Amino acid sequence: MSKVIAIIDDEPEMEGIYSMMLASFIEKKLLHLNFFSDSKQFLGWFQNEKTDLILSDINMPGISGIELCQIIKSLGCRTPIYLISGYEPTEYKSIMHDCGIKNFLSKPFDFQKLQVLIESELGLSAQYT
Repeated sequence: MSKVIAIIDDEPEMEGIYSMMLASFIEKKLLHLNFFSDSKQFLGWFQNEKTDLILSDINMPGISGIELCQIIKSLGCRTPIYLISGYEPTEYKSIMHDCGIKNFLSKPFDFQKLQVLIESELGLSAQYT
């Protein structure tokens, strides 16, 4: 059964980048990616669907990635969340800790590192790549 990753990012080109980066997992039906251009769109989907990992940009219009994490935590969700941003998270560190954020990645990020984190987080064996 495929693992589901929800990606929330207001930059449209990120959908293609993630799809290319994780293509080997997608082709083998180990991963299914769901893309959302904003947090409200994601929250509408999230309440009725299962997801194994959430990747969210921090700086987005409307509900920021930090606010999204606070909402998700208030819902009692235990899904791992990785935050991604082009800015350093210094001002967000305590909030990230309180929300149980597992990882923070700076943009531009190392796709190989992200792929290894995803493999480890979701129990995907490197033998499948």
